[in-house]
Amino acid sequence: MLRVLTRATIVLTEQVAGGIVVPGSGRLVACLGVDDLVIVDMPDTLLVTTRARSQEVKRLVKKAKDAGWRRLL
Repeated sequence: MLRVLTRATIVLTEQVAGGIVVPGSGRLVACLGVDDLVIVDMPDTLLVTTRARSQEVKRLVKKAKDAGWRRLL
C-alpha cells in the first residue's frame, strides 16, 4: 500500500504497490506502475529512490553539499 504523507489530494496513482510519497511542492505527483518508491517532492528539490536504498540518502545529501547545493539542503 502506498503511503502519502500530507496532502493526499494531489497524488494520483494507478497500479502502484508500496512506497511513500511526500508531496511538498504543491504540484501534482502522478505514479503509474511503480513499486516501493520513495518520492519527496519539495518546491526546490525532487528526490526519487527505492525504499531499499532510502537509507543511502545521507550520502547523496553530502554529495549535493560538496557540489555547492547547500541552500537546498
